[in-house]
Formats: sequence, structure tokens, C-alpha cells
Amino acid sequence: GDNPDQSPWQRHNQVICSMDSIKPMEKRRGWSMERVAEYNRKRFDDVISAGWDLIVVDEAHRLQGSTEQVARYKLGQGLADAAPYLLLLSATPHQGKSDGFHRLVNLLDADAFPDEASVADISLRLARRLETERQRFWTGNPAKALAKVRQLIGLPKNLPQPAVERGSQSQSDWARVDKFTFQRPDDMPVPALLFRPPGNIDQALDVIVYADDRGMQSAARVNGPIRKLVSESTAVFAVDVRGLGETRDQGSNAKYHSHSHRVGNVATHIGQPLLGQRVRDLLAVVDYLNEVGSERVRSIRMVGVGAAAPVALHAAALDARISEVELRNPTVSSWVKDVLAQPLRREMVDHVVPGALAWYDLPDLARQLGARLRTR
Repeated sequence: GDNPDQSPWQRHNQVICSMDSIKPMEKRRGWSMERVAEYNRKRFDDVISAGWDLIVVDEAHRLQGSTEQVARYKLGQGLADAAPYLLLLSATPHQGKSDGFHRLVNLLDADAFPDEASVADISLRLARRLETERQRFWTGNPAKALAKVRQLIGLPKNLPQPAVERGSQSQSDWARVDKFTFQRPDDMPVPALLFRPPGNIDQALDVIVYADDRGMQSAARVNGPIRKLVSESTAVFAVDVRGLGETRDQGSNAKYHSHSHRVGNVATHIGQPLLGQRVRDLLAVVDYLNEVGSERVRSIRMVGVGAAAPVALHAAALDARISEVELRNPTVSSWVKDVLAQPLRREMVDHVVPGALAWYDLPDLARQLGARLRTR
């Protein structure tokens, strides 16, 4: 039978309860201090002294409270000391409130996060400490390093050839424009526009694969950047990689810190970072141009603008068929300097590659490209 000396929390190996049913209480209208103390003893005090092996808290972001005096945070402090293992679960994104986030991670390790400023600083310090290891890694075997980059961004070595669908044609005084859609098996379609000089029909062309975070339609406007690139010997293949241009998620930005929040988080969870998926989109066009052959395509260059610049950087570093890459107004040139050192910047989900800084930062790729890279 039950031991009358045991609390209800000690009579069972596993217990599920709501956090509000056991959080400590300071006062309640109509209750004496003795009654409040008895309430806290049977709920809060007995819970944290029951001798648990593991405590799991779902919706753990609710423990952070607005200050350290909030009852839920005091509950969190008690639970953190009540078992050797504490697991905090939450699917609610960090909303940029560093004080509350610090209180939460402080429950896990007060020594690792001794003060509020250290929540962001500890990641930055670690990334900088890894710089020597990154340099050593790239010095040893660049081919092996690039293979690791490919693995981290989830880009297979041998991609299936994309299916190509040609759409409508139009013509202006400066270009013939063809609509294309590329799609690899079990992948999403990639819209593109090919701009060719109107007078060149049979001669081989240099082709620039162009990706702009504002979208290809914006870049194709009158006197826009694409018109300036098209010449008698140069065509431009403008591409809207996933999450940019035609496929940009407007609803995500209304609630979160980035237009790419929803697709970026799903991509990370399935082990295929959004950046790597976008590289795959650009290489679909490169694969097509390679199939067209040297009789019609003299060279393949690439231009990446804004958030598309790191994508173009990766594509060129991983594919020697791209003879030159130009990065224009890159949103991010270094994960350490532009992301970790500025943790509240918007539109950073696009560039997340989990675990990357243990192996490389964007300048490492830039050094590998050497004379093939231009930045403006």
C-alpha cells in the first residue's frame, strides 16, 4: 500500500502535471500566510525534493518569465536543482528578448551563461576560437575541405539531370526573352528567364547565371542590371532560387524575423539547409548549359546579388564549370562577423548551415576561388 510518509510525487516513477499547478505562490486573496506555505510545501517543495532522475519541461519558454521574481521562473530554478538531468522542450522561436532567453539557458548551465551578455558572446567567442582549426583544415587538403562543405550544405555529389520546360517568348529592343522552368526529380521547380542579344542567332555566347534576392523580374526592369550585362556576345540566365523572387514567403516575415523563416527551419530539420537547396537550383541551370554544349555556350559565369551572393559563392567553389563569380552587395560575407557578431540582424535564416563554423567560414571559400572571384 501507499506509504503515508511519502508525498504523492514520491509514490510514482513517472508523473505528468502542468507547470502552473506546481509553481510557487507568494499570496492569494483570502489565504493566510500559513495556508500559502502549506500549499507551496505540498506542491512546489515536495516536487523538487522527490528525487527525480530526469525532469522534462514542455513549452519550456514559459519558464523564462519577465523577471527572476516570476513564479514560473522560480519553478524553473527549483526544477533545475531537483534532478541530475533537465530537458527543456520548446518549438517557439527565439523572439530576440535576450534577458528572457538568458534566464532560460541559465537554468541549464549557470556557469556557461553567467550573465545576459554572454548568451550571444559565447557563440562568438567559440567561433573565433575555431578559426585556427578552420585554417589548419583548409591548409591540409582543399579537395577534402570542399567535400565537407558539400556534405554540410546537403548537396549530393551526383545530382540527377533536371527536366527542362520552355515557356513563352518575348522580345524587346535589347533582348530576346525565353521563359524556362527547371525541375530535378522529387524537387521543386525553378523558374528562370533567358535574355539573349536579339542579333545573335548562331554564334556561341558567354552566359551569366544571375541570381538576385529581389527577384529576376525586378532585375530585368528597364535600365536594370540584367540589361547592362546583355551584349552581342553575352546572354543572361536569371534564376529565382527557392524562397526568393516568385517563391518568396511573404507571410513568414509578418510573424518572424525573416521571409525565409518557415522554409529555412523546415530545411534545417530535414538536413538540407536552404542555402544548399539554393545552390542546387543554380546548378540546375549550369547542368542545362553544360548539356547545350560548347558550340553554343562559350563560358559560364555567375553573379549573385544580396542574399543570393553566398549561394553563388558556394556554387562556384563547388563547381569548376563556373569560370568566374561576381558577388554584388552580399548580405553576408562572413558568418562570424555578419551573423554571430550581429545576432539580431533580420533575414539571416537564409544563411544558416548547422555546424559549418567548425569547418569553414565564407572567406575560406573566397580564398579557394582566387582570381575566379570578384566582389563589388
